[in-house]
Amino acid sequence: MRLLQLSICCLILTCALWADDVADAVELHKKGKTAEAIQKLETVVDREPRNGQALSWLGFLLLQTGKLEQAAPILERAADVRKNDVGTLNNLGNAYLHLNDYEKAVEAYKKALALKPDSFEAQYNLANVYSKQRKFDQAINLYNQAIKSQPKDPYARNNLAFALQQTGKLKEAHAQYKTATQLNPKSAMFQVNLAQAAGRLGQWQEAATALETATRLDPEDAAAWVQLSDAYSQLKRPADAVKALEKASSLSPKDADILYNLGVLQAGQGSWAAAANSLQKALEIRPNDPEALNQMGFIRLKQNQNAEAIAFLQMALDQKPGMVEASINLATAYSRTNRAKEAVALYEQALQKAPDRLDARLAFADALYQAEQFDRAEQQYKAVIAKQAGSALAWNGLGLVHEKKNRLDEAQKAFLQAIQLNPRLKYAHNNLGVIYERKGQMAAARESYTKALGIDPNYADAKKNLDRLKR
Repeated sequence: MRLLQLSICCLILTCALWADDVADAVELHKKGKTAEAIQKLETVVDREPRNGQALSWLGFLLLQTGKLEQAAPILERAADVRKNDVGTLNNLGNAYLHLNDYEKAVEAYKKALALKPDSFEAQYNLANVYSKQRKFDQAINLYNQAIKSQPKDPYARNNLAFALQQTGKLKEAHAQYKTATQLNPKSAMFQVNLAQAAGRLGQWQEAATALETATRLDPEDAAAWVQLSDAYSQLKRPADAVKALEKASSLSPKDADILYNLGVLQAGQGSWAAAANSLQKALEIRPNDPEALNQMGFIRLKQNQNAEAIAFLQMALDQKPGMVEASINLATAYSRTNRAKEAVALYEQALQKAPDRLDARLAFADALYQAEQFDRAEQQYKAVIAKQAGSALAWNGLGLVHEKKNRLDEAQKAFLQAIQLNPRLKYAHNNLGVIYERKGQMAAARESYTKALGIDPNYADAKKNLDRLKR
């Protein structure tokens, strides 16, 4: 959430010495000739150092043009001359606030409020100081007072919402953000703030709608596109999430975080080449980012580029030793390249850190089976089933162990259970066929091999087994 501007008090001309010169300066300012106006007022102040009106206007214009270090001492002089001028005190407080001198800002605003307790500008600005000081209860009280004075001011609503949010009053904050957008529907910033509040409440459709509005109002705001992508992801709209993040990346092409997240989203869509391209760009910016290196390794695994996968994953672990995801992915790469012992060691390390990762435990069991450590593999398959009885792959793996141990009846039961859980698991149909064949039940074996090929006509193992029975 972004806090918005202070309220600056415009000044009123009154009769005084050199009043014509001050009036001329004000006219120059109104015509957009502020630099000339400042120069004219400086001349007046040089001639009459205690001309309160000239000092107030000069401080006001210096404040408006961002010349804060010059504005503060001028406004101090103005306040000394015009001790009861609320506008001057308010602007002095603004100068202090911009200079991060919060204590002096509070003092100036309090003096203004002592003179005019219902001053919207002083209430609002003092609330902003309290908010910056994280005195949110005091800020909330003053914002509410300011809103009573000017209920249609969207900035007070927005900043009140921020203070409410910081005190955990999310629903109240959300309501105020919404009111701010209604009072000023053309503010992209208000829409972004509303979206953030809606997201925290889990109202992702409202968040997406607000961010869509924000990006229409300000299409160059990369951060808003990033947040819109997140909202789309929460709404299970991955294609839209990718498009939003692509837009963010086009606006901020050197942002490694955006490129990394884009790569992850593209990978989630199965767009491996696009994901690799995004992650490669991220790595050009941050070559030692372990998360990006791990994701790149994962993508190379999906592309069956095992050697490259291993290289990226080893680099990830060099940067972040013991990284669970990289360890699991590297173990998978080792399993694919017949390095079962190395795979087993990595899976063990990963599971010590993440014992509840059932996907890793299942892969560990597969690696143990590949390494011909059948007793340990059986133990791990059973551990997965104990936690997730609906895992068809775990039942299939357990069946393979039973088959290796010549426990054909138990193997048959395990494969049938796998098929019941996932009728399209081709491996289980093929493996069941092997059991039937070993039992001499050739018709049942042929039927199982045929079912496997019905799921995947190019499944080589099932085709080979069925062809053998046809001879």
